[in-house]
Amino acid sequence: MAKLTDDAGEKFENHQVALVYEFVSKAIASDLRPSNHLIPGALHKVYHGILVGNSVRRELLAFYNLSRREYLGNTTMDVRLAGLMANCGLCRPGSLVWDPFLGAGGLALAASASGALAGGCDIDYSLVHGLGMSPKAGKVSMSLTSIQFFVLFLFYITLHFYLHFVLIVYILIQKIPTATRMV
Repeated sequence: MAKLTDDAGEKFENHQVALVYEFVSKAIASDLRPSNHLIPGALHKVYHGILVGNSVRRELLAFYNLSRREYLGNTTMDVRLAGLMANCGLCRPGSLVWDPFLGAGGLALAASASGALAGGCDIDYSLVHGLGMSPKAGKVSMSLTSIQFFVLFLFYITLHFYLHFVLIVYILIQKIPTATRMV
């Protein structure tokens, strides 16, 4: 096996080379123009390429697979769709993503995988806090001891991208006198 080196002199010991051969077809060779000097079945062109990088897409999809999550809502967003939405939203390190329909947190998690700070809110208290029935749990009622998103972001090692706004908003609502709360 030949060893390749780049401009900096680093060696690439394990490399993959692809060769593509293009032969002349009978239809092209049977062209009646006098300028056509192609012989049917003869080798016409050779293309070659060297693999310089791999995609991490499969590893990311396997890592963020829904079957690994502790709690799933009834409308949990597909991992691929959440990744596409985060990509369309130009999520990058340092950007802030607020999901007003948070649900089970699929979009917030996809945004945090890109390095964005993610948070959100939802009208359904039990869904945000991981309470009640989960399709994953079958007919068993689930009740997480902590807030569901804290556990979700902790599980995927993206806790430093989790915004604690859910806690802050909940605490502020609890401090409003009952008579002035909207029902």
